Amino acid sequence: MQTCKERTETKLRIKHSLFHGILMPVSSRYAAESALETIRLAHPKANHHCYAFRINPKKPIEFSQDDGEPSGTAGAPILHRLQSEDLVDVLLVVIRYFGGVKLGTGGLIRAYGEAAGNTIEAATRLPLHRFQTFRVQYAYDLESVVQSVLHPFPVIFRERTYLEEIAVELLCPVEVSDQLEPQLRAIRHLVSSLEVGPEVVVADPNHTS
Repeated sequence: MQTCKERTETKLRIKHSLFHGILMPVSSRYAAESALETIRLAHPKANHHCYAFRINPKKPIEFSQDDGEPSGTAGAPILHRLQSEDLVDVLLVVIRYFGGVKLGTGGLIRAYGEAAGNTIEAATRLPLHRFQTFRVQYAYDLESVVQSVLHPFPVIFRERTYLEEIAVELLCPVEVSDQLEPQLRAIRHLVSSLEVGPEVVVADPNHTS
């Protein structure tokens, strides 16, 4: 599973029609619809603004729209490209400026699919990672004890605070989180608090804020 790093645009001309692909990261349906409206306003003379989006890595929400093209000839092939690349939290729009030559059902499916594929291929993609979150609070003199538990695991410190006690929020890859959890519970009687948080999916585990 992956997402895109930033907005990417490509253009493809087929039989005088211009297909302008735009791929961009979005985090919600509202964000996708807002971005789509901005694109529509930026391209008021386009004949069609066909699109698809996939949102929510844990349980993808999918939607596609033909925007006046024959049913199934535009939105579906765009969505299929997102699915085949397992891209989520993205919006892919293919704008068409009609060039006067009809492409037919098969031609439209191929054209929108190719335009979508070209845009995905040009984009910088980021793999998504699944992590289990843990929150631990403990006294300063227990720092070495806690670190000895954490050291064998590829944990990432998402947040650290140093007040009366040390409080940390950790990300642990789900593949090994079931091994870390009992190790943390073994020192539960020593630390002030231990909380197993939700599972999260992030593109860059070193920049999760």
